[in-house]
Amino acid sequence: MSIKHFYRKCLKMMPSPLQRFLNGAYQGLKKQRIQQPSGDQSHLEQNRRALEQLGLSPLSATRKLKELGLEFDDPKLSWHYHIFAALAERSFDFGACPRILEIGTFDGRFTRYLSLLFPHGQIFTLDLPDSSREFRLSYNRRKKSNFDSFLKRRTGNLDQPNITFIQVSSSEIPKIFEGQVFDFIWIDGDHLDPQVSADIRNSLSLMTAGSYMLNDDVITEPTSAKNISEAAHETLQELQRDGRLENVFFLKRPTPGQDLLKFVVVSRKLPGDLAATA
Repeated sequence: MSIKHFYRKCLKMMPSPLQRFLNGAYQGLKKQRIQQPSGDQSHLEQNRRALEQLGLSPLSATRKLKELGLEFDDPKLSWHYHIFAALAERSFDFGACPRILEIGTFDGRFTRYLSLLFPHGQIFTLDLPDSSREFRLSYNRRKKSNFDSFLKRRTGNLDQPNITFIQVSSSEIPKIFEGQVFDFIWIDGDHLDPQVSADIRNSLSLMTAGSYMLNDDVITEPTSAKNISEAAHETLQELQRDGRLENVFFLKRPTPGQDLLKFVVVSRKLPGDLAATA
C-alpha cells in the first residue's frame, strides 16, 4: 500500500475534528513542497518547460493566443488554452482536417475557441441532454431564468460550421464513435469515479500513436471537495506505468498561494501500446 493510500485510510478512521486538523497540516506541507519553485524558476516557467518537453513552442502559443485576444501571462487563464494554442501550430502533423473530441461542453465557450484555433478541423462536443436531472441540477441551472440564459449562451457559442454538438452521456462514447479515431481529446466532464476513469479509458480506445488527450482539474492529493477526486490522476498514472500513455503535468493556473493544486494533464498515446493492437 502506498503512503498516500495509507494516509487516506487512516484519515477516514479518525474523528472529524482531527481529520480536519491533519488534512489542513498535510495540505500546508504539500503546498510548500509543490508550490515553491526551485531557484529562480517561476510557476509560469515550469509550464513553459512542460510545453517544450512536449516539443511545443511557447512563442507559438503566445502568438496564437494574441490572435484570439488572449494573453499568455494572464494568471486567470487556464492553461488548457495555452496548450491547445501551441498544438494548433502543429496541426499540420495531423493532416488537413484534425479531429477533436470534447467531453463536457458546458456553455460552449471553449468549444468555440477550439473551432477558431482549428478552422479546418472537425470538433465533436458531448454533454448531457438538457432534460436530464443531472444537467438541470448542476451549475445553478435549476432556476428557469438561469437555465434559459445558459442555453442561449451555449447556442451562440456552438454556432460554428465545424462544431457537432451531441447530447448524450459520455458512457455512450464507445458506441457513438466505434471505429473512429481522434487527434485531440479534451476531457472536462465528471471528475469523479467511475465516470472519469471510464472517460479516460474510452478515449484511449479512440486514439492512435501520437494522439493527445488532455484532462482538466486533475489533483494528486486527497481533498474534501465534493466534485473532484484523485481518480483521473490514478488512472492516468496506471496507464503510464503500463506503457500506454506518457503524461506531462501543467499547473492549471500557475499562481502561488492556491489551497488546492489543480493540473491540466497532457497525455500522448505511445506507439508501443500493445493493448490497442491486441
